[in-house]
Amino acid sequence: MLLKKLSLVLFVVLLSGCYNGERTLIPKQPFVPEEILQGYNISVSPKVDILFLIDDSGSMGSAQDKLAKNISLFTAEMEKNKFLDYQIGVISTSIGRGYEDKSGKLQGNPKFITRNTPNGLVFLAQNIKNVGLMGDYEEKFFDPLFAAVDPAKNLNPGFLRSDAFFVLIFITDTKDQSKDNSSFKVINTLINTKAYDYDRVLGYGVMSYPDFFMDSCGQDDREPDNLLDFLTMFTNAYNTKIGGGITFTPTNPSISKDFFDLTNVFSLCDPLFGDKLANIGDDIRIRVSQKIPLPVRPVDGTIKVKFGTQDVDPKWWKYDFGTNSLILDPNADLDTTDPNAQLFVIMDQAAVDSTIGKPPVNKN
Repeated sequence: MLLKKLSLVLFVVLLSGCYNGERTLIPKQPFVPEEILQGYNISVSPKVDILFLIDDSGSMGSAQDKLAKNISLFTAEMEKNKFLDYQIGVISTSIGRGYEDKSGKLQGNPKFITRNTPNGLVFLAQNIKNVGLMGDYEEKFFDPLFAAVDPAKNLNPGFLRSDAFFVLIFITDTKDQSKDNSSFKVINTLINTKAYDYDRVLGYGVMSYPDFFMDSCGQDDREPDNLLDFLTMFTNAYNTKIGGGITFTPTNPSISKDFFDLTNVFSLCDPLFGDKLANIGDDIRIRVSQKIPLPVRPVDGTIKVKFGTQDVDPKWWKYDFGTNSLILDPNADLDTTDPNAQLFVIMDQAAVDSTIGKPPVNKN
């Protein structure tokens, strides 16, 4: 081995001495079978990190109570997928001096709950109500949200996972009054953490305004244009079947028609609040279950999917090369009688630096 290394060094030195000033391109190394890790077997599951951003001003008492009382309807819909791995946390709209204990930090203890947290629903309801009503009278959404998701700050260790969907749900009766009112900065940061896969960042709003919802109650008199504009940036803005949407027809020509076409928003005072909150949970379950990022790049054509001992028919799934994800049909016919069954992907793993996951074309 030492002799080989010395020979390699001598060879490089000799080449260096003969350099004639011309530049040559080093060709990309061809794909060779030895670079494949065959039979790579990994348990995968759809993952989602859900952040409730709750207005903690004095007018929000009944809204926080309503959310806490109905939160079990929300989680029950997601738990219909037995292998959905979710995390749920809560932050408030207060940030800055006097609110150092908030300022984008997850509230409560534990800081976030999972489907395996003992008494998780009890803790989640407590976390919602513990946001309180003594927050800043200038409600801010973009500032604390950016602080919460900024990788450089890392305020909430363990909560934001790179291979998980991110879902934002904000609850308010007013507009955003952030000092740095930059919704684009926030959305870009969120999407950047998901390798610019826009589908893995979802947003929903539960709001109360007299000019937009016929059943508004306890509303602020400030128009929510900046928050509604923010909601239009999500890929689920106009195709979310939660039974929501703005219920007043536009009467003010200065208000964008795009706001009235939104479907990822509903009224804080809707008499069917619990049902619509459950519909958000169901919408999240379907979207997240459909797209599962893979930890490594597979060799094209080698993927097999199993659920427990069951081979999942390829008609129920496909591989998305662009995002390196497994796309599952939410209506897949799976045998769920085994409560411990897990979803597995079996594939040949492609080498990271010498191939993009596809074997070379045989020209012979």
